[in-house]
Amino acid sequence: MRKSKEDRLVQQRMAVNATIGKMQQFIAELEPKKQLFIDKARQAKKIGASGQENSAKAALKHVVSQQRLAERMLVNFEIMANMRDLTEMSGEFLNGLTLMGKEMSKLTSKMNFESGEKELSKAMITAQVHTEKMTQFLDRMSMTVDSGFEEADSVTDEEIDNIVGYDETAERSALDDEIDRKLNDLEGKIRQR
Repeated sequence: MRKSKEDRLVQQRMAVNATIGKMQQFIAELEPKKQLFIDKARQAKKIGASGQENSAKAALKHVVSQQRLAERMLVNFEIMANMRDLTEMSGEFLNGLTLMGKEMSKLTSKMNFESGEKELSKAMITAQVHTEKMTQFLDRMSMTVDSGFEEADSVTDEEIDNIVGYDETAERSALDDEIDRKLNDLEGKIRQR
C-alpha cells in the first residue's frame, strides 16, 4: 500500500526526533564515564601510579573528544532539521502561489495576465535564489561538520589536566601530608609518655 506524502513527512519527522533523542542520550551517557575517568586519574595521582594515571587521562581524553563531537553533531543536525522545515514551508508557499495564479487565470481569462505572469515569474526567481542560498548554506554547514570532526580530536593534555583538577588533588595531597605529619607528631608525643 502506497503511503501518502503526509504520512511520509510524519515518519520523517518522527525519525528526526528519534535521532535527536538518541544523540542527547549518548551525550548524557558519556557524562558518568567522564566522571569515572576523572576520579580514576585523581586516585592514581594520589597513590603515585603514573601508568594508571596516564591510562585514565587517555581514556578521559577519548570520552571528552567523543562528547564534543556528539554535541557538535547534535547542533548541526538540529540546524539542518530546522532548515529543512524552512525549505518545506517555502515550497508550500510557492505551491500556494502557483495554485492561486492558476485559479486567478481561470477566473479572469479575459484580463491581461502579463503583469500577473511577471509577478509569478519574479516570485519563482526569488524562490530559486533562496533555494540556491539554502544549498550554499547547507554546503558550508557540511564543511563545518567536517571541521568539527577534526577539532573534536584536538583535546589537549592541558584541558584534561584542568578537567581532572590537579589543583584540587595537589591541595588534598598537601592536606593529607599535613594530617599525616600531625598524626606522627601525636604518636611521638604519646610514645614519650
